[in-house]
Amino acid sequence: MGLGEHCSEEHFMLRENMDEYYSDTKYLQVLEGTKMFYMPVDYTRDIEFFNRESALSYFTEDVGLNAYWYYLNMDYAFFLDGKTFGLNKDRRGEYWLYNVRQLLSRYYFERLSHGYGEIPEFSFLNTIEYGYNPQLVYYNGVGFSYRKNYYEVESYGKYDYYYKVVDFFNRIDEIITKGVYVTYDGKSIDLRKPESIEYIGNIMQGNVDTFDNYFFKFWYMFAHMYLGDVNTNDYEVALMFS
Repeated sequence: MGLGEHCSEEHFMLRENMDEYYSDTKYLQVLEGTKMFYMPVDYTRDIEFFNRESALSYFTEDVGLNAYWYYLNMDYAFFLDGKTFGLNKDRRGEYWLYNVRQLLSRYYFERLSHGYGEIPEFSFLNTIEYGYNPQLVYYNGVGFSYRKNYYEVESYGKYDYYYKVVDFFNRIDEIITKGVYVTYDGKSIDLRKPESIEYIGNIMQGNVDTFDNYFFKFWYMFAHMYLGDVNTNDYEVALMFS
């Protein structure tokens, strides 16, 4: 199966295909008694412009787009072993990178349509000029937290996670520059071959199939924990249930 032939819309309930599920008696039984609430939002009018980037909220807060990304990361969760769950047959690392590339490409097109130009480079060491004030709310009615303008990532807190992430970026930059990586047990991997994109994808997602779990495992999760101000105890509970 080619990367473009993966169709999450066929397996998950999204806004775009909800009518198909409503016509299936199996799902009607599951949804029986479920109360659904809808909050219509007109992103051409009902939006507070926190900064110029807020004009892209219709895209970044799109329900279907965010649902797709959510289901993708549930289907190819970083803690699921590829051999046990058959994810290695789908070239999980390459497929994950493919999806990231697709989303970034569409985001780039939307920026161009507003005259914003290229996507600014992101670094944990630099200040983020444009903050983010989402119009989204959790299921319990509490609004999403916001990021102020000129946000300094390194001043956030939880420095143990911060240093783990920065150390990862230093390592990945070094091995990509060299084109060859030697694992801690002495195995050499040539990253200049086309098929090595699978290795790079596993590293970037930080999943359990990465070729060197000692150095690269779970960095992506640590980055989310740092930005989400998550405690170490929460991490231990998450691993226990996963």
